[in-house]
Order: sequence, then structure tokens, then C-alpha cells
Amino acid sequence: MSPGQSRVAAILALTAAGCALAAAPAQSATPLRVSVLTTEQRELLKAPELRLRVTAARPGTVELKLTTSVGMETASIAPAERVAFAEAGTKTVTVKLSEVGGTLLTGCSTAGRIRVGATLRRGERTARATAFRTLRGAPELCPPPAPLPGYPPAS
Repeated sequence: MSPGQSRVAAILALTAAGCALAAAPAQSATPLRVSVLTTEQRELLKAPELRLRVTAARPGTVELKLTTSVGMETASIAPAERVAFAEAGTKTVTVKLSEVGGTLLTGCSTAGRIRVGATLRRGERTARATAFRTLRGAPELCPPPAPLPGYPPAS
């Protein structure tokens, strides 16, 4: 085989290998995604619940755990929720906040930062995803502080 023929053979072999890889079934890069749809503290005043979007690329059960930070501690803001996926797809889930969760997320002293941990399980296979959301504050919940007496100084 001449050098020119061996190059052509190598190119054909690489092309065939590339076609074989392209024909293989595609695996989803992210088997689980979760996002928080609730964006404002005001929404929690109407109903103490959070709306989440959960996307699973394969069947299984997704367990959702919602927490928030209070100083250096982490506090659960809702009971763990399970969502079953008979097949791959997306579901919008409404999670009712616990009494403590509603108090923490609608208070002035907390920024309303939510962490959602999701775990997709089916048999021995597990996938995890995390979402964060800081809720926009509601002015009616946190009025501006009263001015200090004698400030600004009278001229």
C-alpha cells in the first residue's frame, strides 16, 4: 500500500468511526433539572407556597427538599415532596410552605434565599440537581426605617 493509499484508508476509517458515534443513542447531559418559578415575597403573602419546575430526562421519583439560610444555620421551609415521573418530561409542582418557612421567607430580616435540592431515583440510578432563588422583597413587608431624631441636622 502506498503512502497516499494508507492516508485515504485512515481517513475512511475515522469517518466510519465518527458515523458510528453519531448513530449511537444520545444520552441527556442533564438527567434532572429544577427551577424556582416564584419570584417575589408578595406572592407568598397571597398563598404560602412555592411553584417549582422539575424536568426529568428519564422515569423515576424525584424528591424535593427546600431550605433557606438563617445566619449560619440552614432551616427546612417545607416538608419533603415527592414527584413521580412515569416517563421523561416536565412538571410544575406547587409546594406548600411550613409555618416556619412562611415566616422566614416573608420576614424583613431574611433575604428570602431559597435552595431546592432535587434527587431523581430509579433503582440504583441517582441524579441530583440544585436550584437557588432570592425572592424580590415586598415594600409593604419592610417599610423604610424611621428617620433618626435630629437628623439631618437643622441648618
